[in-house]
This record gives sequence, C-alpha cells and structure tokens, in this order.
Amino acid sequence: EVAGNLQEDVDIIVVAETGSVDERITNFLNNYADLSEHLHLSEVDPVLHPDVMTKYDITSDGIVVRCEATDKSTSILFSDIIVTGVNNSYYQQTGQYMQEEKSFDGEGQLTSAVDYVTSTETHKMYRLTQHGEASLAENLTTSLTKSNITVEDLDLMSESSIPEDCEVLLINGATSDITEDEENLLLDYMKAGGTLMVTLAPSGSTKLQELPRLETVLNEYGIETSLNFVGDESRYYQKSLYSILPVQNDTEILKNVASDTPLLMQLNQAFTHREDARSSLTYTDLLTTSESGFTYSVDSEEKSEDGTQLLGTMVTETTGTSGDVKSTLFVFGSASL
Repeated sequence: EVAGNLQEDVDIIVVAETGSVDERITNFLNNYADLSEHLHLSEVDPVLHPDVMTKYDITSDGIVVRCEATDKSTSILFSDIIVTGVNNSYYQQTGQYMQEEKSFDGEGQLTSAVDYVTSTETHKMYRLTQHGEASLAENLTTSLTKSNITVEDLDLMSESSIPEDCEVLLINGATSDITEDEENLLLDYMKAGGTLMVTLAPSGSTKLQELPRLETVLNEYGIETSLNFVGDESRYYQKSLYSILPVQNDTEILKNVASDTPLLMQLNQAFTHREDARSSLTYTDLLTTSESGFTYSVDSEEKSEDGTQLLGTMVTETTGTSGDVKSTLFVFGSASL
C-alpha cells in the first residue's frame, strides 16, 4: 500500500562489501523494489568507497533510504532486519548465553523508512514523567517509530505548558499524583481539543493507590475509578483470573487489530462511566471482560461486583461555536496492555 501510493522517487542503497549480504535480505530487497517504479535499488561497497559511511551517516553495514524530493534520509542496519536474541531454553539448561535468530523484519523496517523519507508530516506524542509512570515496552516504541510517531518525555513540573505539537499526551501507569498546576494544564489542554491517553496501574501487587488530582481530570470527562481489581472467570490467561484476554468490541478504533489476535491485560484497575456525566460526552467502549467479569475488593478481599467490566474506553466531546473542537480521552485499566 505504501509503495503503491508513492509519488516521489526513493533510493534504496545497500552499503556493504560485495557478496557479504545475507541472501534472504538480498531476495527481499529485490522483491520489494519491484513493488513500484519509484523505488530504485543500488549497492555501494564501503571497502572500495571508504567515504560512503560518512556520506550516508551510517555506522555499519546496512541500507540507506533517501528521497531527493523531500531531502530526507534514514538508515537501517542489517541487525534490525534479521533480529537476534538470547535462546532462553539454552540458557536455562546451561547457564550460558547463546544468540539465535528471532524474526525477520525487513518489511516493517523498510516500509517505515520509505514512509518516513517521503512524508512531509510529522507526528508527536508526549509521555508525562515524574509520577512513577511505567516505561514504554520496546516493542511498543518500535511500533511507534515505524509509524513515524516521535515520542518525547514531558515534565510538567518544570515546563509551564503542553507543547503545541502534542497530538497525544500519554500518562502511562502513574503511581503518584499530579500537582494542582498539572491538573489545570491537563484540563486546559483537553478543553482546547487535546487527546489524552491514560493507563491505570496499581501501586503494588496487593494495594491500589488513590490519585485524587488525576481522578479529577478523569471525572471531568465522565470516568470514575475504584480501588478494585478486575478479573474474568471465562477469558483469562492460564491460571490467573486477573490476567485477562479482553473482548475487542467492533469499533473503528480497533479495525487494525485482528480479532483473532489475543490481547493481554494484567492487574486491571476497575473504572466505570459516571452516572452524572454531562450529556455532551460520547462513550465508545473498546475493550471489556466477558459477562463472567467481576471486581475484587482489596479492602474486603472478596468479589464486589459481577458482570461485564470495562477495560478500555474512549470518551469524546465536541465543543466550540462551530463544533470544531474535539476533545478525546482514552482510558485503559492497565499499563501492561
């Protein structure tokens, strides 16, 4: 699809000693270049042309992708295509590390590079810090990079505003509360049409932490949390009722997530729609438990509610004199999604 929509010429330059490239990569590149007349494949031997590494700003053998029309370029190392990792079984048996091939990611890496060098748009997501937030998993940051989404940390304790280029602001499993100033900044950001994504996280394995100021922001957009865990007696992973395989609702938001691809969410914090929410808010529930879902009270150490429970939802509100200001809140019950 990306190759078929190309309007500009893209050079794919293999920088490696002649004959040294893995045959699988060579075959892949030949097949990929055939997808479009705008893709031009060539090779440069750094042994014969020592200045090529500096010219293309590449640190070792790999692929340079560039577009003259946009004056943008990027590089892909061969190690990013044929991905290796530790053989866990061998380590458990011998106590020694042995690398093995894990995956072939040629299509993902090259498509991302082609899309990047031909795109004139940039996308930016900021991740709030300083509240014990969970770090982003490597596979998630890789997916974001492939989607040409740049992620930057944002410390609102030192910054006095949310950057204008913030398309999505992520609060990922905060375990300590935001300040009053941060609360006001978040509410102003949302009222101006911002997009906020919040994943909830327990502060420990047995006790959930109250975050009243962050709760105020969620309350403003019709979401209320509780100090309960969510479980599911029907859709759970192995023997843990609190490691849930959520039901994916049929929504436009999830159209690119295959329905037969299981998601996993662990130690979900319970949340619900507020009954007193203003009528201008629209809810779209994305992920839920089955009808066998329940909540577990940490205080009483027993089930407190049975039935379908929320695991992920989207709340939107359209305001402005012309109805042109759209605020969006995503809430997920666990940062482990």
